[in-house]
Amino acid sequence: MKISFYTTMLVLSCMCVGFTAVGIVFFRGELIHVQQQKLQLLQQDKVQTDEALIFINQWKRTLDLYLMKHEPYLHKSLKEQVNAIKYINQQYVGSDNIRLVSARIEQVMHLCSKKMSTDAEWKILSIASGKLTLDLEGSVQALQKKLRTQINEKRLYISSLQKQFSLTVYVCPTLFIAFSLIMLKWANRTVVQPIKDLTELARKGEISQEKFSYKKPVEVDHLVDSLNEYIRELIEVKDQAWQEMRQNEYANARMSNIMETAADAIICTSSSGDIIQMNASFRRLTFLTDDYPGELRCEFFLPNFRLSDYSEDIMETFVSVEQTVLKNTNGEDIPIELSVSHFTYEEVMYFTLVIRDIRERERMQQQILQAQKMESVGTLAAGIAHEINTPTQYIRNYCIFLQDAFNDLAKYVKMTQEHPTSQVLKKLEEDIELDFLMEEIPKALKGSEEGLGKVSVIVKSMKVMSHPSKSEKVSYDINTLLKEAVILSRNQWKQFAEIKYILDENIHEVMCYPGLLSQTFINIIVNAAQAIEEQIKTQTFETLGVITIRTTMKKRNVMIKISDTGIGVKDSIRTKIFDPFFTTKEVGVGTGQGLALSHDLIVGKHGGSISFDSNPGLGCSFIILLPYTLS
Repeated sequence: MKISFYTTMLVLSCMCVGFTAVGIVFFRGELIHVQQQKLQLLQQDKVQTDEALIFINQWKRTLDLYLMKHEPYLHKSLKEQVNAIKYINQQYVGSDNIRLVSARIEQVMHLCSKKMSTDAEWKILSIASGKLTLDLEGSVQALQKKLRTQINEKRLYISSLQKQFSLTVYVCPTLFIAFSLIMLKWANRTVVQPIKDLTELARKGEISQEKFSYKKPVEVDHLVDSLNEYIRELIEVKDQAWQEMRQNEYANARMSNIMETAADAIICTSSSGDIIQMNASFRRLTFLTDDYPGELRCEFFLPNFRLSDYSEDIMETFVSVEQTVLKNTNGEDIPIELSVSHFTYEEVMYFTLVIRDIRERERMQQQILQAQKMESVGTLAAGIAHEINTPTQYIRNYCIFLQDAFNDLAKYVKMTQEHPTSQVLKKLEEDIELDFLMEEIPKALKGSEEGLGKVSVIVKSMKVMSHPSKSEKVSYDINTLLKEAVILSRNQWKQFAEIKYILDENIHEVMCYPGLLSQTFINIIVNAAQAIEEQIKTQTFETLGVITIRTTMKKRNVMIKISDTGIGVKDSIRTKIFDPFFTTKEVGVGTGQGLALSHDLIVGKHGGSISFDSNPGLGCSFIILLPYTLS
């Protein structure tokens, strides 16, 4: 037979016995509950008959007073008491005794309702009422006696039921437990014991059908065959696992060799920052020796790096690249490019840090940057000279006017000293046009001030762009940098485009290198102007393009979006835009380093991002995100 048959028999038997025991207990308990409810009803009837007897006695006393005093208020009180008695008697409408009491009271109240005018009539009423109320309580008392008898009988019956219920509560579980033990012993003999014997044989490796000396379930036979098949497969898996382990050992040895011989420094850390493993390049870069006395922790060698930033965000990308500083054991700060990746093992996060020494690359990059800066200065020089020349010219004209005016005023002052008469002075005032001078001199001074202001703004913007980059970042307003970049590049775009500002004046200042950012903005604006110029060449009717400069906040970044209505970027070259030396201009125009350097400055120097969205033939938008830190 199958194990399912044995288990079904066991379960059904236990269920039948259990349900029977529970049914008996439930039936006994329900019977006691019903009898207790009946007892409560009898007790309530007894209480109500007591109340009825009290009301009847009170009514009789009130009747005696009414028959003696003949007062109307006593008749009214009789009616109210009769209503109360009727309300109680309604509970016993089926009792003959109660009907008799109600009938007599009704007869008495009918007699009392008649109008009595003589003493004889009152006497007749008193005699008739006395006969009707004679032994009126006897009927209610008889009902009370009957109820007391029923209550006592019911209590005795409930007491006997409770004794039987207590006996049932003890006997039924005992029988159920005894039956369950018998069934368990039977199940152990027919199901459990064969499985135990099979387990013992499996340990000895002697599994076969002939080892069982008694009848066993069908499933045990099947289990024997399955275990034999499983053991064979297990041996095959063991051999395969051994081969995979050897391959893993080879892979680990190969990875260790690659890590140890890598040119970049590599370290592995725990989520708390403890350095678990390092390669030879890291030891050489940090001058780390075997007798190093300090703790091997991330924050000592990478003071500006916080693993918690990556643990909290769970790293939006699998690999994060940034530029920071490495501090070696000699206290020297080394600029590096840091690549961070993570993996999780047994719900614990670990980090792999690849460190690249970029001192040589920064030196070469600085040279390229300086060359690019000089190229930008050369490109903008003619336009800036023109922009400065215009206010300088009218400042010169104002100065010539002021010189002439000063000579006339000096002559006027001298004449006032030599010829103080009013007639002479009046004639001189007319000659030198004193009213005209008093009106125009302030205008000339104001115009000169405005011209000097324009020159000052241009020179300041040029100074920010061309000044050598500082070694440390400073807090700077991005809106101001954008406006300065527009001023410096004005001669490049004024003939082809107009500038539209949509600036958020509430954006946070950003820790940055102002000169580098200014050069980036100039590169993008000049490229936009050149794209619009190419677009205008294709138009039948030339119209000015639009360069829209927008700033806003986006999460923890300041977003700069510079859009143009130029020719856009072709789909075929989208992936090459930020490549070094790539350019779409003619030979000799540009170096192809502008956007490549801009990408490096935004991503490497400022930890931001730069991207673009282009619709060929309609325009292009460059989007720059720069992180800010709240003070």
